[in-house]
Amino acid sequence: MDQVLHRIPSFQTIKLKAGLTTILLRPPLRRFKLKNSPDSDRRLIFILNPDGYDFVALTETAPYHQHRALKDVIAKYHAFCPSMGVSLSTKGKPSYQLDFHLPFFAMRTDTIHANYRSFKPHREWIDLSFIARVLPETTKVGELGLYPAQISFTICGTSVKHYVAYGFEDNEFDPDREFGDDEYSLDGFHADQMTMGKEDANRPIWDPREYFLLVLKHRVRQVRKEWERVVWNLYEASDVRISHSLRWHHRMLDVLRILLPILDNTMDTWERFLAANGDHSYFRDSTAKSDASKFGKMLHSINKEFEELQKLYRVLSRLQDQCEKEEASTGARMMQQNNYIAVLMLQVIGPLSLVTSFFSMEEPVVEFKRNLVSFIWFYLVLILLIYAVRFVGEGHMYRPQWCETIARRAKRIWRDVRDITTRTTAGGTVLQRRRTHEWYKLE
Repeated sequence: MDQVLHRIPSFQTIKLKAGLTTILLRPPLRRFKLKNSPDSDRRLIFILNPDGYDFVALTETAPYHQHRALKDVIAKYHAFCPSMGVSLSTKGKPSYQLDFHLPFFAMRTDTIHANYRSFKPHREWIDLSFIARVLPETTKVGELGLYPAQISFTICGTSVKHYVAYGFEDNEFDPDREFGDDEYSLDGFHADQMTMGKEDANRPIWDPREYFLLVLKHRVRQVRKEWERVVWNLYEASDVRISHSLRWHHRMLDVLRILLPILDNTMDTWERFLAANGDHSYFRDSTAKSDASKFGKMLHSINKEFEELQKLYRVLSRLQDQCEKEEASTGARMMQQNNYIAVLMLQVIGPLSLVTSFFSMEEPVVEFKRNLVSFIWFYLVLILLIYAVRFVGEGHMYRPQWCETIARRAKRIWRDVRDITTRTTAGGTVLQRRRTHEWYKLE
């Protein structure tokens, strides 16, 4: 959407076709010196699921002073890493840039991932079928999984009334969100896609700082809702009263190790933004008191959303600790079971196979009558022999402790014996009378 600010308090919107393809988008991207159209003062460019051709069209038509900002937003969009900040440039033509990048994961129950054609690196659909098996029946329609997605938004301009806003959003997992001609209106309500259609684009906000906070408020709420859906479904799957296998805990921990760093970095980004020397001060400095009050309210609303994200992070952290403990406990139980099976194989099945092999020899070393009684007798003898070897081996393992205990008790007895005996003048030893009462002390 292009909008022109006239000298009087009014503006003009230059209408473009809705849902432009990459080829049709390239000609209208020229902002200045167009035939039969005024120069654009405020431009909003929002692209759902952008691809390489979209970025080529943007970079080849952007003016020189926007190259750095456009390069930055495209790079961060592909990086799948949270970021937020304000940058000012005094080189050449003075310019400013406000941007935020919010990665998240969308949990969906469908088969869209089969046709998911994402060219972006590090964004692969995460299978959660192992979780779907323990969730309520209502969530088992289709395949359950996580779609990595990101919302990138930047405003770059040279003055308060002249700026361009770029918005990129991953939304291939939600085919219902498509642009239609009925969403575009110059007279009625025109849904501003930067704000998920919550605001009217025909009532433009010329202050870039206010528009930035407005978009951030709507988008961080969207991200918080997606995180809530993910966190509480994972928590519900882990909280069911059934015993999960060791592999189940492994897969859950793998998912948590992917989610937690992204959510943690998102909160760190906001904390740096609100720090004493953070970029939030750029929104505190306002000449109009009404603007300062409006900015403060929006910052407060945004901070509330990030506080909810902080709570979700704590839930995921507790879930990770719980899974690690249960994984260790399950692993210990499995090790104990494996040891029991190994002992069973050694004490029961081993002698049986040995006796069977011995009885199947054509020329045995020792002549004996081969029948069921002798077979059972040999089998029992081998079992008793293995038990005896095991008993001796375990006793040998703990023998140092027994020896130390016996030695300490012997020393104690010898010391007590010396205390109660005394030598006579004849050279013998007699028991010494021990005073058991303390009445003599009163004399």
